[in-house]
Amino acid sequence: MSLGSRIGGYLRSRRNLVACALALLAVILLLVDPVWPAGILLIIGFYALGAAAVRPNRMVDRFGFEPRKLERSLQWQIAAVSGRVSPQIIARLQRIESILRTQILPGLECLPAGSLDLYLVERTVDEYVPTAVGSYLRLPRAHGLPDPLAHEIVMDELAVIERQMGRVAAQVRRADMDRLLAHQRFLRDRFGEAGRSA
Repeated sequence: MSLGSRIGGYLRSRRNLVACALALLAVILLLVDPVWPAGILLIIGFYALGAAAVRPNRMVDRFGFEPRKLERSLQWQIAAVSGRVSPQIIARLQRIESILRTQILPGLECLPAGSLDLYLVERTVDEYVPTAVGSYLRLPRAHGLPDPLAHEIVMDELAVIERQMGRVAAQVRRADMDRLLAHQRFLRDRFGEAGRSA
Protein backbone atom coordinates (compact mmCIF):
# COMPACT_ATOMS: atom_id res chain seq x y z
CA MET A 1 0.00 0.00 0.00
CA SER A 2 1.47 3.35 -1.05
CA LEU A 3 2.22 6.13 1.41
CA GLY A 4 -0.38 8.34 -0.29
CA SER A 5 -3.05 5.62 0.15
CA ARG A 6 -2.15 5.21 3.81
CA ILE A 7 -2.30 8.96 4.43
CA GLY A 8 -5.61 9.21 2.55
CA GLY A 9 -6.97 6.28 4.54
CA TYR A 10 -5.98 7.91 7.82
CA LEU A 11 -7.47 11.27 6.82
CA ARG A 12 -10.82 9.55 6.12
CA SER A 13 -10.65 7.39 9.26
CA ARG A 14 -12.95 7.70 12.25
CA ARG A 15 -9.90 8.29 14.42
CA ASN A 16 -8.89 11.41 12.46
CA LEU A 17 -12.47 12.71 12.31
CA VAL A 18 -12.91 12.46 16.08
CA ALA A 19 -9.51 14.07 16.66
CA CYS A 20 -10.36 16.93 14.27
CA ALA A 21 -13.71 17.45 16.01
CA LEU A 22 -11.97 17.81 19.38
CA ALA A 23 -9.35 20.12 17.87
CA LEU A 24 -12.19 22.24 16.46
CA LEU A 25 -13.74 22.36 19.94
CA ALA A 26 -10.41 23.66 21.24
CA VAL A 27 -10.42 26.38 18.54
CA ILE A 28 -13.94 27.41 19.58
CA LEU A 29 -12.86 27.56 23.23
CA LEU A 30 -9.92 29.74 22.22
CA LEU A 31 -12.20 32.10 20.30
CA VAL A 32 -14.33 32.50 23.43
CA ASP A 33 -11.36 32.92 25.77
CA PRO A 34 -8.12 33.53 23.81
CA VAL A 35 -4.93 32.34 25.49
CA TRP A 36 -2.48 32.60 22.60
CA PRO A 37 0.18 31.23 21.98
CA ALA A 38 -0.50 28.54 24.59
CA GLY A 39 -3.73 27.88 22.69
CA ILE A 40 -1.75 26.02 20.03
CA LEU A 41 -0.80 23.46 22.67
CA LEU A 42 -4.47 23.16 23.65
CA ILE A 43 -5.46 22.43 20.03
CA ILE A 44 -2.67 19.86 19.65
CA GLY A 45 -3.61 18.28 22.99
CA PHE A 46 -7.30 18.00 22.06
CA TYR A 47 -6.38 16.45 18.70
CA ALA A 48 -4.06 13.92 20.39
CA LEU A 49 -6.76 13.12 22.96
CA GLY A 50 -9.29 12.45 20.20
CA ALA A 51 -6.84 10.28 18.25
CA ALA A 52 -5.97 8.28 21.37
CA ALA A 53 -9.62 7.82 22.37
CA VAL A 54 -10.60 6.01 19.16
CA ARG A 55 -9.37 2.45 18.95
CA PRO A 56 -7.84 1.57 15.57
CA ASN A 57 -9.48 -1.02 13.36
CA ARG A 58 -7.20 -4.02 13.83
CA MET A 59 -8.34 -5.57 10.55
CA VAL A 60 -7.20 -2.46 8.67
CA ASP A 61 -3.89 -2.53 10.57
CA ARG A 62 -3.42 -6.22 9.83
CA PHE A 63 -4.23 -6.15 6.13
CA GLY A 64 -3.59 -2.53 5.21
CA PHE A 65 -7.23 -2.20 4.09
CA GLU A 66 -10.72 -2.97 5.36
CA PRO A 67 -12.00 -6.22 3.77
CA ARG A 68 -15.70 -5.29 3.96
CA LYS A 69 -15.04 -1.92 2.34
CA LEU A 70 -13.17 -3.68 -0.47
CA GLU A 71 -16.10 -6.04 -1.03
CA ARG A 72 -18.64 -3.19 -1.10
CA SER A 73 -16.43 -1.20 -3.48
CA LEU A 74 -16.33 -3.96 -6.08
CA GLN A 75 -20.10 -4.52 -5.81
CA TRP A 76 -20.64 -0.79 -6.30
CA GLN A 77 -18.35 -0.77 -9.35
CA ILE A 78 -20.36 -3.57 -10.96
CA ALA A 79 -23.63 -1.77 -10.28
CA ALA A 80 -22.18 1.47 -11.69
CA VAL A 81 -21.32 -0.09 -15.08
CA SER A 82 -24.40 -2.31 -15.44
CA GLY A 83 -26.18 -1.34 -18.63
CA ARG A 84 -23.08 0.44 -19.93
CA VAL A 85 -21.03 -2.65 -20.77
CA SER A 86 -21.87 -5.98 -22.38
CA PRO A 87 -23.37 -8.88 -20.40
CA GLN A 88 -20.08 -10.77 -20.96
CA ILE A 89 -18.12 -8.06 -19.15
CA ILE A 90 -20.67 -7.99 -16.31
CA ALA A 91 -20.47 -11.80 -16.01
CA ARG A 92 -16.66 -11.63 -15.80
CA LEU A 93 -16.82 -8.89 -13.17
CA GLN A 94 -19.34 -10.91 -11.17
CA ARG A 95 -17.06 -13.96 -11.24
CA ILE A 96 -14.16 -11.85 -9.94
CA GLU A 97 -16.43 -10.40 -7.22
CA SER A 98 -17.66 -13.88 -6.28
CA ILE A 99 -14.11 -15.26 -5.93
CA LEU A 100 -13.17 -12.32 -3.72
CA ARG A 101 -16.34 -12.41 -1.60
CA THR A 102 -16.70 -16.17 -1.10
CA GLN A 103 -13.17 -17.56 -1.35
CA ILE A 104 -10.58 -14.89 -0.55
CA LEU A 105 -11.97 -12.32 1.91
CA PRO A 106 -13.34 -14.88 4.45
CA GLY A 107 -9.90 -16.51 4.67
CA LEU A 108 -7.76 -13.41 4.33
CA GLU A 109 -6.07 -13.99 7.69
CA CYS A 110 -4.42 -17.08 6.16
CA LEU A 111 -2.21 -14.83 4.04
CA PRO A 112 0.91 -13.46 5.73
CA ALA A 113 0.93 -9.75 6.56
CA GLY A 114 2.59 -7.70 3.83
CA SER A 115 2.34 -10.52 1.27
CA LEU A 116 2.12 -9.82 -2.46
CA ASP A 117 -1.25 -11.61 -2.53
CA LEU A 118 -2.74 -9.13 -0.03
CA TYR A 119 -1.43 -6.30 -2.17
CA LEU A 120 -2.94 -7.88 -5.31
CA VAL A 121 -6.35 -8.27 -3.66
CA GLU A 122 -6.45 -4.60 -2.69
CA ARG A 123 -5.06 -3.33 -6.02
CA THR A 124 -7.50 -5.51 -7.98
CA VAL A 125 -10.47 -3.71 -6.45
CA ASP A 126 -8.97 -0.23 -6.08
CA GLU A 127 -7.03 -0.01 -9.34
CA TYR A 128 -6.92 -2.94 -11.79
CA VAL A 129 -10.66 -3.50 -12.31
CA PRO A 130 -11.68 0.20 -12.39
CA THR A 131 -8.80 1.06 -14.73
CA ALA A 132 -9.63 -1.74 -17.19
CA VAL A 133 -13.35 -0.99 -17.30
CA GLY A 134 -12.91 2.79 -17.10
CA SER A 135 -10.47 2.83 -20.03
CA TYR A 136 -12.91 0.74 -22.06
CA LEU A 137 -15.84 3.06 -21.27
CA ARG A 138 -13.84 6.17 -22.25
CA LEU A 139 -13.24 4.91 -25.79
CA PRO A 140 -15.32 6.55 -28.52
CA ARG A 141 -18.17 4.37 -29.80
CA ALA A 142 -19.30 4.03 -33.39
CA HIS A 143 -23.12 4.08 -33.64
CA GLY A 144 -23.32 3.60 -29.87
CA LEU A 145 -21.53 0.25 -30.06
CA PRO A 146 -18.09 -0.48 -28.58
CA ASP A 147 -15.18 -1.37 -30.81
CA PRO A 148 -15.01 -5.20 -31.02
CA LEU A 149 -11.23 -5.11 -30.51
CA ALA A 150 -11.63 -2.96 -27.36
CA HIS A 151 -14.23 -5.42 -26.06
CA GLU A 152 -11.84 -8.31 -26.68
CA ILE A 153 -8.99 -6.47 -24.90
CA VAL A 154 -11.03 -5.63 -21.78
CA MET A 155 -12.34 -9.21 -21.65
CA ASP A 156 -8.74 -10.45 -21.82
CA GLU A 157 -7.67 -8.04 -19.04
CA LEU A 158 -10.53 -9.20 -16.82
CA ALA A 159 -9.65 -12.84 -17.58
CA VAL A 160 -6.10 -12.20 -16.36
CA ILE A 161 -7.49 -10.61 -13.17
CA GLU A 162 -9.90 -13.51 -12.65
CA ARG A 163 -7.08 -16.06 -13.03
CA GLN A 164 -4.94 -14.19 -10.51
CA MET A 165 -7.80 -14.00 -8.02
CA GLY A 166 -8.35 -17.73 -8.56
CA ARG A 167 -4.67 -18.30 -7.77
CA VAL A 168 -4.96 -16.24 -4.56
CA ALA A 169 -8.10 -18.18 -3.61
CA ALA A 170 -6.18 -21.45 -4.10
CA GLN A 171 -3.42 -20.08 -1.86
CA VAL A 172 -6.00 -19.27 0.84
CA ARG A 173 -7.47 -22.81 0.56
CA ARG A 174 -3.99 -24.35 0.88
CA ALA A 175 -3.26 -22.26 3.95
CA ASP A 176 -6.61 -23.30 5.46
CA MET A 177 -5.80 -26.95 4.80
CA ASP A 178 -2.32 -26.56 6.29
CA ARG A 179 -3.87 -25.10 9.45
CA LEU A 180 -6.38 -27.94 9.63
CA LEU A 181 -3.64 -30.56 9.23
CA ALA A 182 -1.46 -28.82 11.81
CA HIS A 183 -4.36 -28.89 14.28
CA GLN A 184 -4.96 -32.55 13.54
CA ARG A 185 -1.28 -33.32 14.26
CA PHE A 186 -1.48 -31.27 17.46
CA LEU A 187 -4.55 -33.19 18.67
CA ARG A 188 -3.02 -36.57 17.83
CA ASP A 189 0.16 -35.66 19.71
CA ARG A 190 -1.73 -34.23 22.64
CA PHE A 191 -4.20 -37.10 23.06
CA GLY A 192 -1.55 -39.68 22.16
CA GLU A 193 0.56 -38.46 25.11
CA ALA A 194 -2.51 -38.38 27.40
CA GLY A 195 -3.40 -41.95 26.40
CA ARG A 196 0.13 -43.22 27.21
CA SER A 197 0.22 -41.56 30.61
CA ALA A 198 -3.22 -42.88 31.71
